[in-house]
Amino acid sequence: MRITENRKDITDWLIHFVHDRNVENDMYQTYLKIGEEIGMSIPPRSFDFDGNPDFNYSYDDLDDKYYDWYDDEPAFGVLLKVIKDGFLKSTWSYRNYKSSVYGPKPVVCFTEMPLYGLINYVKNRNQNELTTSYGIAFLKSEAFEAGARPVIYGLSSKYEEAEDGDVYFGKGLRTLASKCGIGLREQYRYVSTNLTKKYPIDWTHEREWRWADLDYDFSFPGFPFFISNANFSFSKIIVIVYTDAEADQILNLLKSHHDSRQTNYGYDLSKEAIKNTLILSIESLERDFKTEDMRLDDLPFVSLPKIKEIVPSQECIDKVLKAWKSANVISFEAASKAFKETPEEKHWATFGPCGGAILNTYNSHSEVTQALTQLGIATAYTDHYSLGGLKTVPTQLVGISEIGVRAAAEYLTKELGQKFFWRTYID
Repeated sequence: MRITENRKDITDWLIHFVHDRNVENDMYQTYLKIGEEIGMSIPPRSFDFDGNPDFNYSYDDLDDKYYDWYDDEPAFGVLLKVIKDGFLKSTWSYRNYKSSVYGPKPVVCFTEMPLYGLINYVKNRNQNELTTSYGIAFLKSEAFEAGARPVIYGLSSKYEEAEDGDVYFGKGLRTLASKCGIGLREQYRYVSTNLTKKYPIDWTHEREWRWADLDYDFSFPGFPFFISNANFSFSKIIVIVYTDAEADQILNLLKSHHDSRQTNYGYDLSKEAIKNTLILSIESLERDFKTEDMRLDDLPFVSLPKIKEIVPSQECIDKVLKAWKSANVISFEAASKAFKETPEEKHWATFGPCGGAILNTYNSHSEVTQALTQLGIATAYTDHYSLGGLKTVPTQLVGISEIGVRAAAEYLTKELGQKFFWRTYID
């Protein structure tokens, strides 16, 4: 018998908190403020164990600068981005513009608090920029196999940071002195702790675990859970949201993610991990269960939503193909009409600049979308399906392209009973 079966204070799961975005703790903002002082204008992704900083940034390392979100993006928006990325980003966990992580490697943090403890902790703390009820949970045994370890709260010896002359000095943003007894490979696990009455520092209630990419196993800066890799995999993942509506949105995203096969940055996805991901809404939990001592271990997993395989009928495929052929005619006629009825000398002023328009749908769990995919008309991307090959007037004018694609979107929405969208882009 597993000890967790009779212990409500113990769980087989680790949860990674997702909180509201807070640019004050963003590494780039922090470095803009302290970079001159420490001689680094951008944060190193990591250090090697000789103390050499790694500034090898690939585009995905910098995507926070280009992702379409707000400085105060709420936790759910952050969770959507994490799922699209397919990995949890390692950070230096800044507090007051100072790293709280010791040693050469940034970390991903987890808690082994049972679910009921997590919910109560979030409610009592009431600081969404630090903790929320949004998160991603992993089986502790599988996270351990991936390299996650419980943190070390405090030292047996006196706390002392490395200074010039110590063999550990300069081998991270912040390092413990060598005489403290914790080697560089394990310093990421240390959490400053002081339980005495004078100047207390106590984070033990968080029951924290951490993970670090100690050996540069990955070309992206973090802990992969949907990105396929040869080092480890997950048989079950739970995405935790607050409302049922958010659960539906995550479910839709997971299906398109599964169908896309790659992240936006070209990393292969583990289709099995996505298929085995369950979604839990706190709203449904509080409505349907007694939550005072509820753990993830106690959930009826078979009733939690997960993505489904949708197989379109031949009737649906035939209907979609017929509608697509008609949409091509409608698109071409609408674009041609606008192009011909506008004097040539006014084309650029009316329809410019250069660009185009793309036809999309976001409804992943539908026969229509799966029929479009099966017919080779739609291609799945991280969070949507893009329909290619729509016939329109051969011109570089974005306005003309938009008129044709918009006409097709409106027709398909009416004919096929699900929403189709268009978006423009400028060359």
